[in-house]
Amino acid sequence: AVAPKPASAPVATIAATADDTKVPLNRLRQVIAERTTHSKQTVPHFYVTVEVDIEAIQDLRDMFEKDGSGKVSINDFVVAASVRALQDMPEVNASFQGDHVLRYGAVHIGIAAAVEDGLLVPVIKNAHAKTLRQLSAESKDLVAKARAGKLLPDEMSGSTFSISNMGMLDVDTFGAIINEPNCAIVAISSARKKPVVVGDDELEIRERMNITGSFDHRVVDGALGAKFV
Repeated sequence: AVAPKPASAPVATIAATADDTKVPLNRLRQVIAERTTHSKQTVPHFYVTVEVDIEAIQDLRDMFEKDGSGKVSINDFVVAASVRALQDMPEVNASFQGDHVLRYGAVHIGIAAAVEDGLLVPVIKNAHAKTLRQLSAESKDLVAKARAGKLLPDEMSGSTFSISNMGMLDVDTFGAIINEPNCAIVAISSARKKPVVVGDDELEIRERMNITGSFDHRVVDGALGAKFV
């Protein structure tokens, strides 16, 4: 005999009061709700976090400012590093397609941008063919357009990989939801100065930052995700 399935627990409800406010979802929030729910429910996520030393990046940024060549953000370096990693490991620049995995020949980087009503992901197209300076300029331009509500539909589609950065919000670590149809996204946390053991067991104060990769396990296995991050 087959045992009967246990009845589902009723969903707890809270009685409405006069102090409650009902906030209708605008179109952007509806899209975010639909896409994040679909991704989280249908894509088998796994996460890999590493702590990286960014002293060399900070030295480069200081050098650029001193020689008058302009500012470059940590995020710009993350974009450039992601492009190189995706070129070295095309298995991650890919998408699950039901009966096959599609590996893309070009690298198109989605940059998650917080806007007043939610989140948009403008896309740097053909990032593999652009220098650090070009990636920096295009990223700033796309994020500014996103926040001004001036992005074109083509500027929000076609990503093969995405980056979400909350470093400016004093965040220790977080894991991002995969932006379908990508098979991976990296989440960038805040840079912090901390004591680190280096060399012959000596302590140094160095600037460190956590990066968490979220991967689609249908496309990327654990060892590959760890190697990529």
